[in-house]
Amino acid sequence: MRRCWIGLILIAAAAHGEPFRNEPEAEGTYRRMLRALRGARTLSWESTYRGFYEGRESQRSRYRAWLRKPNQFRVEAMGQHGRGGTVVGDGAFMWTFWTDRRPRWNDEHYARWEESSKNVYEQRRTPPAAHSIAHQTPRLGANMGMAILNPSRFHGAPNSMDRYFDGARSLGAKKIEGEECLGIEVSFMKRQRSKYFWIAKRDHLPRKLKQIVRVGRGELVSEETWSGIRIDAAIADERFRWVPPKGWRRWRRPRPTARVLERGVKAPAFRAKLLDGKETTLRDYRGKIVWLVFWRVG
Repeated sequence: MRRCWIGLILIAAAAHGEPFRNEPEAEGTYRRMLRALRGARTLSWESTYRGFYEGRESQRSRYRAWLRKPNQFRVEAMGQHGRGGTVVGDGAFMWTFWTDRRPRWNDEHYARWEESSKNVYEQRRTPPAAHSIAHQTPRLGANMGMAILNPSRFHGAPNSMDRYFDGARSLGAKKIEGEECLGIEVSFMKRQRSKYFWIAKRDHLPRKLKQIVRVGRGELVSEETWSGIRIDAAIADERFRWVPPKGWRRWRRPRPTARVLERGVKAPAFRAKLLDGKETTLRDYRGKIVWLVFWRVG
């Protein structure tokens, strides 16, 4: 049998917005917001969260956050139907647990989810400034994406998007919830991703946040509104403690390798779109070696 390599490249193409020139004053407002976030000893707020795709609402939830130096946090998220979860950082570990059942992942078999969905928790180490609370919020089962402003910045954690920062511009002044705010747009990767902040002049913290991720022909949009902000207020120690109840067990998300087909098992004849726009199916390449490259930009 003659062997050949066939490359199927699946791309979620990036779409850029119109670039703009960086405005030093707007960038200064953005930097002050980050300094205010990092400079507080404690910080708490509550937020509403909404997500949109192609102009239609696809996500709605709310969450509350409590943060304390040097490395403690708690975020409670709740969706429209009462489902949600909590993540607690006690300084050494991050504990994630859910009010009802943990969410089912897209690639998880229903029977396996059913037998391990209740009375379970996740536990992982949280070295100082080396964790991301924002990456946990979609895992809380509250129909929520990543928080627009990563709460872990409070603890000094770096943001992977910072290296792609390419400018900020002013959106003017606006009053939100009685607060005088300055609006700015912050661009990353030539406006492939934009974050919008309306930042209160009084404490330099945001009251309204928005993010647009421009991919392919559509836009992924998320919005938050912050309220009840408290800075340097006392927070009870109990807020940052969690002990698994009796009978609960630790759950570990399966590694990707656990879902790899065993040798000799036929791969499903899935369909894919090629770079030229045509469709192909794996069935066309039976008996040949196929090289798959999954490439996501954005």
